[in-house]
Amino acid sequence: MVENLTVNEQGFDPNAVAVSDEAAEAFRTSLMGCAAVTGYWGGRSVAAGMHKPVRDGRAELAGIATLIEFRGRGFGGAVAAWLTRVAFTAGAHTVFLTTDDEAAHRVYRRSGFRDAAS
Repeated sequence: MVENLTVNEQGFDPNAVAVSDEAAEAFRTSLMGCAAVTGYWGGRSVAAGMHKPVRDGRAELAGIATLIEFRGRGFGGAVAAWLTRVAFTAGAHTVFLTTDDEAAHRVYRRSGFRDAAS
């Protein structure tokens, strides 16, 4: 959990410090019904994300992040795809996410997500 949260923090803010064991344990208690994944490359954690609990057949992906030096290699898309499969297996019929970052938006489109009608 420490690696997952650290990659998440540093994926959004490259200057973020590593997450402590205590902070990771405190966060773990909020994960009931969630799934989290950490992506590795060459033995190093490089991407992370989670899906929130499935409710009424819907699940939200959250906190999908890739360390800056590993972006553009498909890690974020792989994390999104894996979490989507896990959410469907857990009973979701719809998986969604939100972002206002255009680069992230392109990643999600390549992963098969589409824009919802507003």
